[in-house]
Parts: sequence; C-alpha cells; structure tokens
Amino acid sequence: MSKKRVLLAVAIILSLALTAGLVETCINYPMYGDYIAFDSYYAGIEMTERNFNGLQELYRRKDAAKEFVRFYQSIDVAALHTS
Repeated sequence: MSKKRVLLAVAIILSLALTAGLVETCINYPMYGDYIAFDSYYAGIEMTERNFNGLQELYRRKDAAKEFVRFYQSIDVAALHTS
C-alpha cells in the first residue's frame, strides 16, 4: 500500500472529529511540510489539500480559525527554547 493511501484519512472519521482534534491532526500530518518543495507555497498547499482530506474537512468547519488560534495560544513558546 502506498504512503499516500496510508496517510489518507477515512472521511467518516474526519467528519465526526471535533474541530480541535482535526486541527491537531492537520498540524501533525506527516507530509504537511512537503509544500515547501514546490515552485511556490501556493502550489504546494494546493497539492497537500488535494492529497489530504483532513484539510478538506477542516476548511468546511466554521470554527476552524478559532480552534487554530486556541491551538497556537496553547503552545508554551518559552518551553520550546529550553528543549
């Protein structure tokens, strides 16, 4: 089974996930950083969107932006510098 197929999340599970959990899933998507390998960030993000249905589901959520803010606000930046 291809890596892409393995990473493609099951649509029904994503649709049932809480938005906060979906944000964390998208942030931790193993191929998330691949977008920088393209000619432009836009082209890379488009490819990631097409290949990862977690982002597709997240875009449908009205509370996605709010949950992204909560996620980033929960990060202890000072602790990142000490590790």
